[in-house]
Amino acid sequence: IFGFVQRIGAERADTTSRHRAVRGKETDGISGRLGLWSPMMDSEQHVPLFSGVTPSSTRDVLSISKRELDTEDILATREIPWEIYSTARLIHDLELQLLRRYDDKKGGVRGSWGRGSPSTSTSTSSALSSRLSSSTSLHRWRLLCGEDGYKYVQAMLSVLKNVTKDETVQYVLAMLDEVMMSSLVMTGSAFTSEDSVAAAPAPASASAAAAPGEGKAPHPAGGRLGMMQRLFFPQVEGCTCPCGVLAKLLSRDDWFTKEKAATVLSVVLMCGANVEGLPAASVLEIGPTTDALIDWCVHQLKKPSHPQFAVPTALHCLSLLLKEPAPRRAVYATGGVQAVVGVLTRDGAQSRGVERGANTVSVQAQYELALCVWLLSLFPPAAEILATPGVIEALVGYVRLAHKEKVIRVALLGLKSLLAGDSAMHSRAISLELSAVESGLPKAIEHRKNQEWDDPDMIALLDHLQDRLDAGVLAMSSMEQYKKEIAEGVLVPGPMHDSEAFWLENAGRLLDNNSATLKELLGLLDPSHDATTLQLACRGVRNFVQYYPHGKGLVSDLQGKTLVMRLMAHPDRGVQREALLCIQRLLLSKGNLSYLVSS
Repeated sequence: IFGFVQRIGAERADTTSRHRAVRGKETDGISGRLGLWSPMMDSEQHVPLFSGVTPSSTRDVLSISKRELDTEDILATREIPWEIYSTARLIHDLELQLLRRYDDKKGGVRGSWGRGSPSTSTSTSSALSSRLSSSTSLHRWRLLCGEDGYKYVQAMLSVLKNVTKDETVQYVLAMLDEVMMSSLVMTGSAFTSEDSVAAAPAPASASAAAAPGEGKAPHPAGGRLGMMQRLFFPQVEGCTCPCGVLAKLLSRDDWFTKEKAATVLSVVLMCGANVEGLPAASVLEIGPTTDALIDWCVHQLKKPSHPQFAVPTALHCLSLLLKEPAPRRAVYATGGVQAVVGVLTRDGAQSRGVERGANTVSVQAQYELALCVWLLSLFPPAAEILATPGVIEALVGYVRLAHKEKVIRVALLGLKSLLAGDSAMHSRAISLELSAVESGLPKAIEHRKNQEWDDPDMIALLDHLQDRLDAGVLAMSSMEQYKKEIAEGVLVPGPMHDSEAFWLENAGRLLDNNSATLKELLGLLDPSHDATTLQLACRGVRNFVQYYPHGKGLVSDLQGKTLVMRLMAHPDRGVQREALLCIQRLLLSKGNLSYLVSS
């Protein structure tokens, strides 16, 4: 009875404090300090990927406007009555001792994590590492690195499982968020080899991180991945699997809880996918939890519940999950590939407007967006959707305009994967290569090759793409390719249709085999063909007349003039224009045509 009374009193006190918070000081607008925590985030300010998006509910508006919903502020200002939860039998006595020991604020000032974004620069990495210089931070880090480190995480999961009060749930998620950040700073390592594209901050030096009398900070074996696996998936019987506990929090109302649950869960799932010998219960939870998180991320990409941070949070989670093959299939099945393409093309348009003063998204969001495209391109069905000129143009824009090496590298990897796709669709491959050329990729590669790179593989990657483009342009400019397109009855835009060198060299070859190729070209002037083929066919006839000495007479003898004049009444304005230019070349003499062009 005493425990029941204590629990009712705690709930009433929490309700009163929540109402005071909503009515009082924490209403400073949506531009509050809600940011996306990411282990390798750059310090650029976020700009919304979607303008004009409103939160999905009134409670979201209230949660967005609360200024204290920030990891640093929550951990520094809130006091959680752990004893009351123990009295109410919501946590065990051992868990109470662990939480009190870990949450001890008397040892020093709590490290400042917040939503600040550590960049790859030396100064920012040093500033981030200095956040662990307090005795309290080092004390907590030693607790996690000890043999019983997993017990502290298990105690936090027990609170999330049994307590529903918003303030307590947010506080525990902030503690887990701090665990993620501290593991990055103290280990200084990325999760997997793919993460090497983004340089992680250097580990904090022992002398700088240790407070007086504290000695050196421990550096766990196995790097960050091993550290997270030991904390969240200990090989100990009876431990709670974190997947189901965190997945339930994705349906909560306040954005802070959803964001932190998603970011922590994405790390947990990625670590769990690489752990051998997991209990059967944990194995059964990982698959459905991964699907649930992917559904949540895809929904945020399509209908963001936060106008500023929903899309970056979803991209961050997907960039971690997609490093495994199974999530790629799940993202494809839920329509996530189309959602990623939509975000990429919108950001590509914004990026191209930078020179005109337009805003663009953060560097970290661009990195994770390009990383998602690259990882999805490794799954053939998803690559079919990604292989569009719009995606190629957006990735080329990152190569041209990005300042961070990690963004440029993943964009180049995405281009390499998409341009080297299945060659069965020959016309589409030519279209993608042409989009890369027209978007300025060759010039961007020449420019980037003159830069110095931290990653020695960057030059090899740039050389590979340059060789690929050179071979593609050569193939697109070959007479054999032109004849093949004419024989197939579908002309594809390419350099050969406008190249003066190509027509000076190959105009006469249209007369091979009793003018077979020229006759087939004139046959493409039939109005039943598509508008692109008709435009390029008119352009081909015009180029033949211009660059072959007796081309005008040959075309007239084959009734080409009549075929071209018929297209001047075509409903497509582009076809009308090309037909008119071709007729000018056929009717006017070279001198009159030169006078017309000059005037």
